[in-house]
Amino acid sequence: DLNAQLKSINEKTEIAEMEVLHLQKRLQDQQALQQHFESLSLQWQQQTAISQPYFAEVALFATENNGMAFRRRVQQRIADQLLLQTNALLEKISGRYYLRKGHSEQGLALEIEDTYQANVRRLPKSLSGGESFIVSLALALGLSELANNGRSVESLFLDEGFGNLDAESLYTVISTLESLQTHGKTVGVISHVEAVQKRIKAQLQVVKKANGMGELRKAS
Repeated sequence: DLNAQLKSINEKTEIAEMEVLHLQKRLQDQQALQQHFESLSLQWQQQTAISQPYFAEVALFATENNGMAFRRRVQQRIADQLLLQTNALLEKISGRYYLRKGHSEQGLALEIEDTYQANVRRLPKSLSGGESFIVSLALALGLSELANNGRSVESLFLDEGFGNLDAESLYTVISTLESLQTHGKTVGVISHVEAVQKRIKAQLQVVKKANGMGELRKAS
């Protein structure tokens, strides 16, 4: 009858409307995906344009002199990063000396820039014992952080190395180590030098027992 036909038409209309809504949603999703794809494609083109000169440079260096030029460039980049980290440490513990790259045809040459002497550059061998220790310590920490992908080295242990220093150099060295502690680093020192023992408050001593064995004790 007529009512049954009308009901059937209404049901089909509702189904058709739901299908339309579903198709509209799919169309919107497709349009969003298309926009995202176009955005990624544009970014890829931009990055390709930026990186293309570097790829060409790598290809050139990789084939020149069996790759020696490429290896030299990589070493230069690593050296630059090492000096950056070392000088950041020198800024904290000294504020006077900085490592700079010198001129050399045979490898990495280092020079010392002295900010107390009008930024004059000189050879590392001109440094005193205490000054050499400061620069060497910063360089060692810089190497450690570079090997750890930039993560800061929080603990440092030094085994001797103080016996040949004069009183002034020794004072500079201990002051430098104390400065490291104020910057959040834990510093351990192994030494027989009495002047070092007097400056360090927290101590562990190895005491020889009657049977010849050693015993670790906390110094009072």
